[in-house]
Amino acid sequence: MKKIMILVLSLAVLFGFAACDNSTPATDTPEGTPVTVDATRLAAQQVNYLLFEEIQGSSPATSLIDISTIISDAGNSVSASGETVVITKNYPNGGSIVGNVTLTLGGTYTAAKGSDSATLAVTEYTIAATDLQVPGYGSGNYSSYYGDAEKVTFSISGAVDGNLVYTFNSNGSITSSGSVTTVYTTLPVQSASITMNIPVSRTTTGYVYESREISGAAFIEAFATVAGDDHSAYKFMQDEFAEYWTQINTYDTGILAVITDYLDGGEDTVADADATVTYASTNSQDSTGAYKQTGTVTVAFTANDYKLNASSSAVLDGDFTIVFSTERTGATMEALNQAAIVATGYTLTADGIELTGTGYPLTVSADMVGTGLTTTPSSESVTFTWNATDSKISAAEINDLGDIAGSVTANGVSFNK
Repeated sequence: MKKIMILVLSLAVLFGFAACDNSTPATDTPEGTPVTVDATRLAAQQVNYLLFEEIQGSSPATSLIDISTIISDAGNSVSASGETVVITKNYPNGGSIVGNVTLTLGGTYTAAKGSDSATLAVTEYTIAATDLQVPGYGSGNYSSYYGDAEKVTFSISGAVDGNLVYTFNSNGSITSSGSVTTVYTTLPVQSASITMNIPVSRTTTGYVYESREISGAAFIEAFATVAGDDHSAYKFMQDEFAEYWTQINTYDTGILAVITDYLDGGEDTVADADATVTYASTNSQDSTGAYKQTGTVTVAFTANDYKLNASSSAVLDGDFTIVFSTERTGATMEALNQAAIVATGYTLTADGIELTGTGYPLTVSADMVGTGLTTTPSSESVTFTWNATDSKISAAEINDLGDIAGSVTANGVSFNK
């Protein structure tokens, strides 16, 4: 009997182990099931939510961190840090966000001179915080990722449009005039980063997060995309360049006057602009013995706070190059040397040209092709006179550069003009 009981107990234990072995394995592991998210876009949504999305029901409409409101509420209670203005904003416990943010405003600084105080015309901002507590956020595919508040650390720079000017008075006080019109996302020439929780896996009890720093070009572009045209720095730069280009097209005669002045032997006639004109060519003969000369006229233009026209508000700084493609013909070599050099088209290249005075200051690089010049010598738009004795171009007739087309980069934003 004892042997039978021992056998029964042994079988019970054996079946017990078998039951354990055949049970459904746990679906939850310490790491959880991996999830795939676009961390860059998620971070861009988080920043957009903080800076630009309107709080539902707010009147007037405002965002969690409203830069324009921070500036207006601070008034003249600001501090200077070198050539910038710094404003600290505290969000106390009990609010939608908790912690401190620091807003640094920069732009065009003009040093004090004589009785004139130093001034700062604001064109850019940097908003920064460390371990700022914010509501959980997500939208679209990310709406389920955040339910609880989290802490984020960020430093976001961007463009400011408006006429806000701070004056640094000799007595140490700072006064302001004007206001901010719109705040925009980060330009490619600026920087942006955020350290936040990114979901990496999911367990039966929720998501598992990993703290990551998101930054770089892809993040900046995603931020502009998420913010839409109303706050996109990319769209803003395109609009700003269009305003400047209207000025340049209207007053390009000022540039042309500098070129013709150079060819006429003028020196220091235009104190804040200069031009150098050179010519390179190649000759060929056809079956009749007539000559044809094709070449390029290169104009190197230098501007130093150059105002295009008395009626223009745009000011030009830097160097750019206009290369005219040219041709001329003659029955003999002597006739060829006496003929006018006719421009049939041109390219304009620039790197680091600065445009100020019309709106947001721009640094422009461009590789553009002129479309205003004819491709047939019968309808001459631009001609150059060749001085055969001195073997150089001695005069030019240039009335208008016409329209241009090509690629332009303004403050790091590339687009076609």
